[in-house]
Amino acid sequence: PRASGYFGNPGSRGWLVLRAVLYVVHILTMLHAFTKLPLHQVMGTAFSFPIWTAILAHVFLGERLARVQVLGAVVMVCALILFIKPEPIFKEQQNHHPESPKSTPGDARVGFFLAIFSAVAFSAQSVIVKHTGSTNHWLTVEFVTGFVCCFGVVPVYIIAAALDGTLVDTGVPSLVSVDALLLVLLGTMAFGAL
Repeated sequence: PRASGYFGNPGSRGWLVLRAVLYVVHILTMLHAFTKLPLHQVMGTAFSFPIWTAILAHVFLGERLARVQVLGAVVMVCALILFIKPEPIFKEQQNHHPESPKSTPGDARVGFFLAIFSAVAFSAQSVIVKHTGSTNHWLTVEFVTGFVCCFGVVPVYIIAAALDGTLVDTGVPSLVSVDALLLVLLGTMAFGAL
């Protein structure tokens, strides 16, 4: 690989930032899907990402799809339909789990959309890594992702607190509060998890 600075080659910096943003979107949409659906449905839907990666790599990178991958895509679509709308096949069995969130059918559709979007976002960032991996050092890719994750935590916290109403009640936390320290820790953990 060619030598690059901390923020990558000038031609690929946009791709690296897009990859990092997609990673954050993947995490946030999956976490929000957990509030709408039971764990097994979110994870079952989100683990469709290998097929999405093969499809996106075929479309954007020109990689060849093997017959097994095409068959996997067909099976994935059938499985997602069963996950999203199992009632026509399993009429007698109701899907009530005590640990699952209380949700309406509209919430369940939103949850499945979020889980599928999470899988596609993860696949898209994987395809970007394939694309930029030949021109950037792997540490550069991870540095940019960690940088975006660390600085993306605070705006996400403020947006979530504003939507939740917490911001109105308590205001923005001071820099020495426990919340601020937890945000810094969360950003550090996100960078370390890479």
